[in-house]
Amino acid sequence: MAVGESNEPSAQAIRRVTHDKILIFGDSLTELSSDIHSLSFALTPALQHYYFRKLSVVARGYGGYSSMHLKHVLLPTLRAETAAGETIKLLVVEIGTNDAAERDIQTVPVEAYRENLEWIVEQARKSGVERVLVVGPGPVDEDMLEPPIYNRVMHNLKYSEAAKDVAARCGVPFIDMWHTMMERVGWKKGQPVPGQSGTGGTVLKELLTDGVHLTGKGYRIWYDELLAVIKRDFPELRSEALPTVLPHIFDVDRENLPDTLWQEVQVKE
Repeated sequence: MAVGESNEPSAQAIRRVTHDKILIFGDSLTELSSDIHSLSFALTPALQHYYFRKLSVVARGYGGYSSMHLKHVLLPTLRAETAAGETIKLLVVEIGTNDAAERDIQTVPVEAYRENLEWIVEQARKSGVERVLVVGPGPVDEDMLEPPIYNRVMHNLKYSEAAKDVAARCGVPFIDMWHTMMERVGWKKGQPVPGQSGTGGTVLKELLTDGVHLTGKGYRIWYDELLAVIKRDFPELRSEALPTVLPHIFDVDRENLPDTLWQEVQVKE
């Protein structure tokens, strides 16, 4: 740097190094999605690798929270995550497992859950988030849960169907984790439902660590479904469709620094 040259970065330089975001917003399933120590496959790091140098992938998960909590957390989170000028390119909303739990500190009746989820989707849009995706609650394994058991598997299905209905009404994509996970373990409609207490089945144990939270294989399902939705509904967010943050090293002229660092990067065909 020449003597007398300013150390203050230009607005262009700041913008060029700013990573826009995919924000995953939810409960403990989101919170635990970064656990590279316990899981064979971790959702958030896998997405971060898929989007490296293109988008930041941020998981904001709050264990134990249901929709009645998260509706209050949404707007401050959106504000905080865009405070430095970032744009949220996609909001992934994963809420419902705790709403269905039927515990005094968590439970939310299904109609109230429906209203809260719709409010979250609509408020995100009003806040400038153009793309929103809803992830419904998956199944549980009742034999792995502490009693009392109350047909929790089918109860979760009711909330999943409510989430699907909200997504349809709001015109946003939906990931049906309940049916996708069931189909992955070979279940077909009309057969005994895996995870129901007393059925003697253990097939969900490969997808659930404790009857509720996902194993690496469970997170792999979420990852695959999410990328499939992006490819189908938001093809402009495929990694190969996005420019890198800062140009490739071979496109930088060392004799013309820093100007060639701040050039606009084009997607290479």
